[in-house]
Amino acid sequence: MTVLTSTYGLTQGTLVVARVQAHNSLGASDWSEANTIGALVIAKPHVMDMPTLGTDISLTQLEIVWQALTGTGTGGAPIDSYEVQYDANTNGLTWTPLQGEDGNYALLLSVTVGSLTSGLPYQF
Repeated sequence: MTVLTSTYGLTQGTLVVARVQAHNSLGASDWSEANTIGALVIAKPHVMDMPTLGTDISLTQLEIVWQALTGTGTGGAPIDSYEVQYDANTNGLTWTPLQGEDGNYALLLSVTVGSLTSGLPYQF
């Protein structure tokens, strides 16, 4: 089965069956047979739910936990990794990568942040 990743207004999960026709200066060919297995439309993942605090918490560290995307939330393709950033008291102006797309953290659903300053607000 072919996978389409376009922005032609197709709906995720739609099975698309196609045929093709060639054109030249003398006209058009007959239409090909229709593709009988079709192509499945996929999309980028849906917006994640907000992360929450885990249980591994102290004055200088926090555990950040999130739910895995499943079903249609994945966009129809497997999730490769989750990227996590945090803001250390800049009101959302500066986000620092904590866990990323480099493959080292592929499908973890939590991360512990250490070396935090007690009393400062942090956003995740």
